[in-house]
Amino acid sequence: MSAITNIKKWLNKPYPGPESYATEVRGMLTAASIVFLLLFLFRPFGMGEYEGSVLFMTLGFGVITFVVGYLYTAITRLLLKIQKDIESWRIKHWIVDTFFLIGLIGTGNFLYLLYIFGMKFSFHGLGIMLLNTFLVAIIPLVFFGFKTQLKLERKHNLDAGSVIEKEGIPAAENILLAVEAMQNYIQIYAIENGAFVKTTERKTLTSYLNDSTEQTIVKCHRSYLVNSTAVKKVTGNAQGLKLEMTHDECPIIPVSRSYISELKSALITLNESA
Repeated sequence: MSAITNIKKWLNKPYPGPESYATEVRGMLTAASIVFLLLFLFRPFGMGEYEGSVLFMTLGFGVITFVVGYLYTAITRLLLKIQKDIESWRIKHWIVDTFFLIGLIGTGNFLYLLYIFGMKFSFHGLGIMLLNTFLVAIIPLVFFGFKTQLKLERKHNLDAGSVIEKEGIPAAENILLAVEAMQNYIQIYAIENGAFVKTTERKTLTSYLNDSTEQTIVKCHRSYLVNSTAVKKVTGNAQGLKLEMTHDECPIIPVSRSYISELKSALITLNESA
């Protein structure tokens, strides 16, 4: 396999995006704190020669990092409705998103310098600031970003391996497989009289779960319910777990990170009682 093929394969690996707006904001606060500490402790790019308060100057860069990151998060997630905790989010998307954010933070840093030093705008100065921002940000971003990806990938593979797969499960004549939310409707995947069927109802996942009398139906994702008795195989990647159901026509069901513990408990209980 060629190096280019390996790189393409790596870029298309799933990446675990933040599961909520609050998680993303906390991540930006952590990044801002790291930027402040790096600049204050090491004082690169001639900062040690600054005649004013280095503490307040570097704190300003940390504040710029947080404010720009916060606004970027709010605009992309709340206004543009861009979701990063989805199955299609890949390492390549994370890299593009991260580089774009670094560019915005670098621009904010340049405007901050214009303000505190009374400098005039120049594209040359902007380019230097973008480069400096990239040099400061790239090491912690790469370290924490890929550490998170590898850590969750290993953890979820272990989670999947801890659940004993049920080999050769006979497909029941009548059984609910899963339920998927689709805006104001839900799509129900089931087996009826031995055949796979899909039906649509005007209902929410919450109301369906509340109305159900089946104790084996659990929520595994913000858009999915699953019947734990109909799970045939569990696999894992950095984003969470994937469930293969007892009927091949049923789509692969994703399990988001916040629901893994509950689903694992349900599957392990079923295996122990089998």
